[in-house]
Amino acid sequence: MDRAIINDVWMLQMPQLEVRVMDPGCLDHSPLSIKFEDNEERESRPFKFLNHLVEHKEFLTRVKEPWQKGNGENKMKDVWCKLKRVKHAMKELNKAEYNEVNKKINRCRHQLTELQEQMKDPGQKEYMIMVEKDMKAQLEKWLEVEESIMKQKSKVNWLKLGDGNTTYFHASMKNRCCQNKIKSLTKANEVVVQSKQETEEEVLGFYKQLLGSSDGIVPTINPVVMRDGTLVNRQQQLQLMKDVSKEEVYNALLGIGDNRAPGYGEFNALFYKKAWPMIGEEVTEAVMDFFINSELYQPINCTTATLVPKTAGDNR
Repeated sequence: MDRAIINDVWMLQMPQLEVRVMDPGCLDHSPLSIKFEDNEERESRPFKFLNHLVEHKEFLTRVKEPWQKGNGENKMKDVWCKLKRVKHAMKELNKAEYNEVNKKINRCRHQLTELQEQMKDPGQKEYMIMVEKDMKAQLEKWLEVEESIMKQKSKVNWLKLGDGNTTYFHASMKNRCCQNKIKSLTKANEVVVQSKQETEEEVLGFYKQLLGSSDGIVPTINPVVMRDGTLVNRQQQLQLMKDVSKEEVYNALLGIGDNRAPGYGEFNALFYKKAWPMIGEEVTEAVMDFFINSELYQPINCTTATLVPKTAGDNR
């Protein structure tokens, strides 16, 4: 019974909040403490490739210019450096062409409404019909861009673009951010920490204790135990040792979902698929070079550990 209920309008317009059920004391019901999200200074977010950029007519050109610069001896390092330059080019393209999408939508709607009001009067020239058609096309373009951005950020994959689900995507995105955010943690001594610094210290301390210290001696594999299980035959051994082909690299890319990233990086699989005519040869060579030399460039061989609550209200 002691619950806080909100509607969709609240979810879209109000900031994130946290509801805590307090001790009832002498009351019949437990009081609810509602805390709105503090307007803390937000850190700069890492770059994330937005899918609508691939539809721009200059997409491949913007990729080609920074990609052709520099060729070093280390193929994987060279690809990594080129992707960094492409990232800046994509940032500039997005800022120049797709900045403030909401304002562009509102402006197109306002201009279309004014134009259609003028067309109600008799005796209007035919060119106004062409202007209206062009204005509708511009509005549809920016609505599709907005929907694409919201769908990608919400990570809702079972709905298709073009059905006007922008509001649903936006609500899903806010709900997902709210669920994945750790607002407070309860320590072992039942003390609740809420500040960013205290939360970081508690998480680091917990995992340092959990993981323990490193072991300088790692036991080797017992071959007797290994032979006791199922073994691969000679034909399977040769298949595993066979060189990786270019077709296998490309087919592996096609098997990755468009919004999935093939590794730690800012570009998803859709970018690689659309830019493959430009970058495919060098990326393939870098992958094949890894299987030959067994060396992975260190900046690529990194990952990010993200803490996500398993259940709603999980803060321990």
